[in-house]
Amino acid sequence: MLFGVNSYAEKLKQVNATPVAVKVETAIDETKTSMLRPEPKKSFKQVDANSDNKISFDELFQFQEKQKNDRAEKEMNKILTQCDKNKDGMISKNELTKDKDMETMMNQVDIYDEEAMEKRMNQQCMFPEEAMDFIDENGDGSVTREEMMQTMHSGRRQNKKSERKMEQKMQKREAKRKEKQFTVCDTNVDSVLSLREVVSMKCGMHMFTEEFDKRDVDKNNHLSIEELTALIKPIKYRAPGEPSEAERRKKMPPLVRLETSMYECDADEDGRLGKNETIEANCEQDMPFFDSVDHNQDGYVSTDEIQRQRMKKHFDRMDKNKDGELDRSEFKGRLASRMLLY
Repeated sequence: MLFGVNSYAEKLKQVNATPVAVKVETAIDETKTSMLRPEPKKSFKQVDANSDNKISFDELFQFQEKQKNDRAEKEMNKILTQCDKNKDGMISKNELTKDKDMETMMNQVDIYDEEAMEKRMNQQCMFPEEAMDFIDENGDGSVTREEMMQTMHSGRRQNKKSERKMEQKMQKREAKRKEKQFTVCDTNVDSVLSLREVVSMKCGMHMFTEEFDKRDVDKNNHLSIEELTALIKPIKYRAPGEPSEAERRKKMPPLVRLETSMYECDADEDGRLGKNETIEANCEQDMPFFDSVDHNQDGYVSTDEIQRQRMKKHFDRMDKNKDGELDRSEFKGRLASRMLLY
């Protein structure tokens, strides 16, 4: 599934004690992956493409891919219906719902009125701007249905380059938000913030003293607007005796280690891990295992191939008689349900 929103009202009720903006964000995050999926018992005939009362791995994998594509296409049609206000077949940034518009709408609707909330939410375009930047390959500031479908069918995944681009945009937006907050927090209007101002109820910045000290570059016990909006890395706590990265990696299961390496060792940042990128000590891989995951044998491992390998492991667990196929007695239960969730 790409980026979608369903059943907001129930989600919003669960986070009623939080601010409006957080309620909306929580509702979106929790519903991104909510989708109707087939029941295993009803799906046996659908998966069994050649009707021989047996399910091969290829049949199951192809069925899962078709289901995933159908769900994504349905979701994309819904997104276009909600977002394409001028009906030109694409989504532009000026058609996205702004934070202030969403907050105004939330204040106008009783969050306990599920029907009204659902109706109003379905009228809003909840397509994230960061997702638009990722999908918009030609950089024209708009996303067409074809670009959305291309993203899905090409198996593109967010790699370090696209993640960095999205993070930079989010940081710019956060900096603008903090600039506005700076004015609210600067109660004595002296163009700097003291620790007392930062932690005051009126300011509501929720900043620990450690972060305040880290931002206070000139150590004058005050934050300027430049210091407040500057990007700093979060303070990380390392417990005594915590294993080193190399030791931690050794203890990972092979597929998890490969998946982690695919992100951390992807030198050319193309979203795949090539054999030539595994020569460093901390990226070294078991080559026979690497080759077994590299389904198309092109010398690269992609997220789709890792997903396929993970599915194959579940398939083999269900195949009790090890004949390479699943009959009705094997294709049932919780593990079968999980297979259809991929």
